[in-house]
Amino acid sequence: MVFNKKDEDYIRNICKKINIDYKLNELSFTLPQHISLKTSFMTNNYNEVKEFIKDILKKQVPFKIKIQGINKINNGVIWLDIEETKQLRDIHNLLNSKLEEKYNIPLKNFDGDLFHFHSTLFQDTCICDEHQELVNKLKDNLKIPITTYINEIYLGVSEIGTVGTYKVTDTILLQQKNTNI
Repeated sequence: MVFNKKDEDYIRNICKKINIDYKLNELSFTLPQHISLKTSFMTNNYNEVKEFIKDILKKQVPFKIKIQGINKINNGVIWLDIEETKQLRDIHNLLNSKLEEKYNIPLKNFDGDLFHFHSTLFQDTCICDEHQELVNKLKDNLKIPITTYINEIYLGVSEIGTVGTYKVTDTILLQQKNTNI
């Protein structure tokens, strides 16, 4: 799920300014600022799986999310903490169950109950204890909590599965609710 352009620009401009002093890898910025809905997985029939996912998610409606904090985790990642909502959890669980049922794609890594909704800012093996200062600067500069609306889901692929090699291949525009006046 992708952030709207205004919120993405706001977040990335602050990250880039602060990162001038730290020189962390900005490969995470090769994709739009997004919230992953499932851990990446391998498939030999991407186009078929992509169409299946689009069909599953086409009835989703736009919704708001809340960025509630910034965290640094031990594997070289600094991320925005996203407040879990029923809709986010339902989409994650739906993707997990339907992909496993139809394509035998198993839960992987942190899929399932352990999946934590987040939006990666930096992913760099050089991130260590000294970078807590960078995290503190991000916390001081980003006006959190941030509420933003999700109107699109992007689908992406990577031939080799490493950061910086993913590319967006398709977009699902979330459907507006019908209203009677």
